[in-house]
Amino acid sequence: QHAAAMAAAAAAAGQPSPPQLGDDDVAAWLPCQASLLVTDLLDHGVLGRGLLPALDYAADHLLAPGAAVVPAQADVYACLLELRVGEVSGFDLSALNAYWWHPGAGGERLELGHRATDRAIFARGALQAAQWLVGRAAGHWRLEDVLASPR
Repeated sequence: QHAAAMAAAAAAAGQPSPPQLGDDDVAAWLPCQASLLVTDLLDHGVLGRGLLPALDYAADHLLAPGAAVVPAQADVYACLLELRVGEVSGFDLSALNAYWWHPGAGGERLELGHRATDRAIFARGALQAAQWLVGRAAGHWRLEDVLASPR
């Protein structure tokens, strides 16, 4: 209804109808390239609602060189995980599958470790725990109890 009312108002004023969703060439409706783009195509992951393809289209067809975009930047946090990918938000990411790595494949092994080079660190830890126990009732205590207490 709103679109029909806008088209009728434009026709009454002798102007072309405003663009509608689904129109192929929105740029044809602009009198000149825009110097500012404000978008709300953001979701919790920033990239999930077609933001990048929309920005690409706007840069190619709607915006003047050097146009400002609001928001101008976003932080995207990621973590490594084992995943095969294909297409995400219109982008073919399958080339990333070439970098897939799996510990144990091809004679590789991922190890996390700790090496003590001085036994005195264990003695200091035992003394700290003993001092913590002074004045406490007999019972079972966890290392987390000792470490969480102020020294």
